[in-house]
Amino acid sequence: MCDGWSTQNRKCIINFLVYSPQGTIFLKSVDASDKYKDTNYIFGLMNEVVDQIGEKRVVQVVTDNGSNYKAAGIKLMGVRKNLYWTPCAAHCIDLMLKDIANDPSIKPLIQKSQEMTCFIYNHGWALSLMRTETQNGELVRPAITRFATNFLALDSILAHKDDLKRMTNTRVGRRTT
Repeated sequence: MCDGWSTQNRKCIINFLVYSPQGTIFLKSVDASDKYKDTNYIFGLMNEVVDQIGEKRVVQVVTDNGSNYKAAGIKLMGVRKNLYWTPCAAHCIDLMLKDIANDPSIKPLIQKSQEMTCFIYNHGWALSLMRTETQNGELVRPAITRFATNFLALDSILAHKDDLKRMTNTRVGRRTT
C-alpha cells in the first residue's frame, strides 16, 4: 500500500505499508519534498518496493486515486505481469462524498451543522448543557480533511435531534423565567 501526505510544515511524505495474513506493517517512508511526483517517479518507488519485497510475494498494489498514482500503477502492471494495481476504496468513497457535499442542496446543511457544532463546543455553557441533555454527551464534530466526517456529524446531530431540541428549550426557558 502506498500513500502520500503532507506534514504541517509542507513536507511531502510517501509511506509504504505491506499487508499480509499476519497483519499490516510499515515498510518505509520516502521524503519526496524536493521531487516532482510524476508518474515515472511514483512508478520507480513502487517498482523498487516490489523488488525489495520480492515480485512473487506481491499480488496487489493499492494507492490513492491521484492521476500520477493511477498511471504509475498501470505502468507497474505492464512491467509486472502477475500483480494488480487498484485504487484505495476509502479514497474513492471520500471523493464521492466530497462531490455530494458540494451539491447545492447539501452544502448549506453541512455548513449549518458545522456552525451549530462549533457554537456548542466554543461556549462552555452550551457544551455543559448539551452534555447534560444528550445520552452520550458528545456530538461527532466535522474534520477539515475528510468528507465522511461531515456526514457522520449530520448523523450524530440527527441521532441527538430530540436532545438538542430539549437543550434549546431548556436554555430558552431559563432566560424567560
